[in-house]
Amino acid sequence: MTYEIAGFELHEKVFENERTIIHRGTRLADGLTVAVKLANSPYSMQEDMIRLKFEYDILREVNVDGASRAYSLESISSGYA
Repeated sequence: MTYEIAGFELHEKVFENERTIIHRGTRLADGLTVAVKLANSPYSMQEDMIRLKFEYDILREVNVDGASRAYSLESISSGYA
């Protein structure tokens, strides 16, 4: 399945399981290299969207060297990325 997210170019898939896909990508506005996490279904369940939002909220609060940073939560046709 191919995902398109406005403002981002997705590159290779770096992880996939039955619930999640993670792509390496680029934010087009500034060229920042990013990891984009998506639910692994075009018809994601409500609980998957709640989980992604919860993970985003937690990462926004973490400010530790070496930890991943959450830059944005993007709305896409199947939920969030």
